[in-house]
Amino acid sequence: APTPRPASERPTTTNGATPTNLNDTERVAASTDRAAVQTRTPWISQYDAGQVERAGDKACFRAATAMARQGGATVTDPSRRIQVATNEGPNGITVDRQAAERGRNYIDQQLAAGKPVVVGVNHRSDRNVGNADGITDHFVVITGRGVDQQGRAYYTFNDPATRNQSRGADTNPNNRFYVDENTGGLNRPGPRTGNVVGRQFDVSMIRPNA
Repeated sequence: APTPRPASERPTTTNGATPTNLNDTERVAASTDRAAVQTRTPWISQYDAGQVERAGDKACFRAATAMARQGGATVTDPSRRIQVATNEGPNGITVDRQAAERGRNYIDQQLAAGKPVVVGVNHRSDRNVGNADGITDHFVVITGRGVDQQGRAYYTFNDPATRNQSRGADTNPNNRFYVDENTGGLNRPGPRTGNVVGRQFDVSMIRPNA
């Protein structure tokens, strides 16, 4: 059998659809405030071959559905999606305000029933031919809803695009969507480049539960 390369020589990032620092072990401090409405949804990495079929750079949806399933929800097929994004450009997506409102109402209803909701997000301007809308780049799981100290409503999410649970789990204060007052859509502010787990996320579709 080939001798594994020492950790210092192994690649620290992946070059696929989901750029990820596989050696990220930094401990991210958990948020001090907790969402008022929370589901019991575990975090799972898309690189965890023990829990995710064909784990790797392109396994975000399979990881998201695995999290949702363990949280008590069964994600339906893309034909039933609520399509929030109608287009994308260099500065992000165009949001259908009515669809965004319908999507938020659906998320609120599911969270109140104790169920998480898988959503697609856009984080880069390149067209993604691998997903139903050609806009969605990644999938995460909305796990709760709360109001922060500034009085802003937020939605917590689990992000599978890392091996570092403290960064990917909904306890990370950066893993929160806020409502964009201009569009009605949900987004997480951040850069448009770098490791996916820290990028700006604009919710592009909502995947209803069965």
